[in-house]
Amino acid sequence: MKASRILPASLWALLAAGCGSPAEPPPPASSRSLDPEAARLIERLQQRAEADPSSDEARVDLCLAYEANQLWLEARDCFGRELERQAGSADLALHLAAVTHNAGRLEESRRLLEQLVRQYPSSAPLQQRWAEALLEQGELEAARAAFERVIELEPRAPQGHAGLGAVLLQEGRFREAIPHLEEAVRLQPGYGAARYSLGTAYRRAGRLEDAERELARGLGSEILFLPDALSPRLAGFQVNAADRMARGAAELARGNPAAAAALLERAVAAQPDNVTALNNLAVAYLRLGRLEDAGEVLERARAANPEKFSTYLNLASLARRQEDFQAALEWAAAAAARAPELAQPHYARAQALAELGRFEEALESARRVIAIDSHQPPNHTFAGDLSMQLGRHREAREHYLAALEIEPRFLPARLGLIGACWESGLETEARQALAEARRLAPRHPLVQQ
Repeated sequence: MKASRILPASLWALLAAGCGSPAEPPPPASSRSLDPEAARLIERLQQRAEADPSSDEARVDLCLAYEANQLWLEARDCFGRELERQAGSADLALHLAAVTHNAGRLEESRRLLEQLVRQYPSSAPLQQRWAEALLEQGELEAARAAFERVIELEPRAPQGHAGLGAVLLQEGRFREAIPHLEEAVRLQPGYGAARYSLGTAYRRAGRLEDAERELARGLGSEILFLPDALSPRLAGFQVNAADRMARGAAELARGNPAAAAALLERAVAAQPDNVTALNNLAVAYLRLGRLEDAGEVLERARAANPEKFSTYLNLASLARRQEDFQAALEWAAAAAARAPELAQPHYARAQALAELGRFEEALESARRVIAIDSHQPPNHTFAGDLSMQLGRHREAREHYLAALEIEPRFLPARLGLIGACWESGLETEARQALAEARRLAPRHPLVQQ
């Protein structure tokens, strides 16, 4: 996509209405929320643009720095003014549409994209942005056509295949979605959003082990947009702590705790009291086996905000890793006291009680989990496992059946049902459950056992 093409007059009217008259680039009004490194970068670029007002490169760099560090309103104003100066750069217009969307002005962004894709029908980055906007607003037929156009323009890029798969998922056509999503993952194995969509499709198709793997790899990932001519410069300005936190969380979701820790350590250095960053860093340390470091970071998080329930959940996980189950119980109870309406703290409490051999109390907590969130098969399965420990085989059977009613292919519940039926004297039902388990996962070691 060339940056020198001229935009139509109607688009100029839209830009003028949205961005005002030409002026010097605005100062970073939101710099108070930036970490020091990002603030220094923007101040340096601001001074450079002011020192040489005739430099297009200096002014665009400032716009890109605003965008890279999530100063959406500043970026919107900056790109709008720069478009009036540079006689209609389509690359600048694309970035204006992106930051306008991120600033929450969805209709304004949509109108801009709609005119751009008509003006530049061969631009894959524009087509993808347009397709994602249509998908976000539920216009599935139009989104499907736009993603097909992306595939036509860039067949070896994963974005078109991933987007088309996402549309098919929303249409309930999950079996048709799978080959497109598998192709996206083949083209770019690290594309987390495609992996998460693929996991969703696998789960609906009954491929539970594959689904669990892909969902774990893709959890928390974001859409990757096709690069344009300005993308390399944009990447060079991403120094904000918020960006590092987002990338750190994405690396955790991809199963890369070492990469996550490196990003989150820098984010925490810039914002030492950011409890979310501290908790994510602690999770990365836990996965790396750095238990002492995890404990130190979690104590910092607790000191920064003693009421954040997730800190206590992570402290419970740390205590379980250290096999201090009494401490795990106390931390889980502290989490439950701060977020009694959520299932996770009660689940953690039940786990700790079970490790201590206090199965009756653990089952009570598991029932509380089900009362809060009855739509998750693992919650019913956990209650079934605890009932088995107490010798309540008939009650366990009911819990496993409840899990299977939600998801008939949920293998842990199917395996539990075999034992519960056998111990209850329901041999025919036990054999039927075993036959179904063999059909679902013939190579699973527990099924073979």
